[in-house]
Amino acid sequence: MLFNGFFRGRSSSGRAPRRSPKILSRQGRAFSPEVLEARLPLAYNITTTTLTSDSNGPLTFAYNITIDDRVDSAGFGRDIYLTRFDSGTPLIKVADNPSFNNATTLGIRLGRAQCTTFFITSASNQKSLFATSDPATVVPDAIPINVFGSSATFDLADKANPLLQGINPLGISGTASIGYTEPNGDIHFLSFNYQASSLPAFGGGSFTITQINPNAWSNANLAAPTGSVFTSFSPLTNDYVTSVSFRFRPSSGNFGTLDNIDVTNAPYEYFDPSPANPQSFTVSQGQDFDQRLIVDLAPVGSRISINSAWHGELGDASGSTPGVDVDPAFYRAYDGVNGVGQLAL
Repeated sequence: MLFNGFFRGRSSSGRAPRRSPKILSRQGRAFSPEVLEARLPLAYNITTTTLTSDSNGPLTFAYNITIDDRVDSAGFGRDIYLTRFDSGTPLIKVADNPSFNNATTLGIRLGRAQCTTFFITSASNQKSLFATSDPATVVPDAIPINVFGSSATFDLADKANPLLQGINPLGISGTASIGYTEPNGDIHFLSFNYQASSLPAFGGGSFTITQINPNAWSNANLAAPTGSVFTSFSPLTNDYVTSVSFRFRPSSGNFGTLDNIDVTNAPYEYFDPSPANPQSFTVSQGQDFDQRLIVDLAPVGSRISINSAWHGELGDASGSTPGVDVDPAFYRAYDGVNGVGQLAL
């Protein structure tokens, strides 16, 4: 459940034609990802995606590695190196330098689950954003929130807006506060945190929402809100937007009035189709891999060096339910052909 094939093959001389994002848009829902690594400053980000989860079959997952356009004081950050590092159990190391200093160690097998896919692509970063339904706000560049009854929606990112270029987020999180009036006239001010991780490009996912001071919500006769984030084509802007929505419902009785809502979205990483500087992905010599490998680096001049035997043969391409007994279409059909063990470079 992650990303989309909007970057294609790269060479040192120029950029190959891109596949239209519409081909693999809306690849399906997110499948309970387990995020193993937090954001590594100025280098790369690693998340996991559940590929199959059938208790009667194999449990498999993908490692997704995103590279941004920043470097540290030593100039490292835009180049990713991967090597095997087996120590009783099959492991890999990922680093932004060829010496593998401060490398991240990842398990190829985690209990019953096995990594069958690696996906590497380009990313960028969006700053914190503020959205509000209050038309009188004095916050510069505040994003307007539209309130319709018990629902609130806003566009977190819009390709037609130069200030909101972060469509296709890897994941988002933030805090929201609402003013709510019960049918009997009682007024309440409530807050909650929201989070969604490992989001698919040109798709979306549901939020995990945590009420701040749950007793206050109970006193207001409101259940925990629900919400989602989704990237799709908007006929209003004639481009792609990432929309956020929240829905509120009473825990008993009728719904009152959602008076206002303010949202502060934390900085987030998104999939970047046009970083300014070349990137690279290198596999060390003397390795042996059998996972599916997808590498899609956006910048012109980016390099891919596979210096080991890579016999891709893993994956699940037959089944009826993506994420349960068959890999999501994004991974098993990245190049437009359904299969397993692809080397899509």
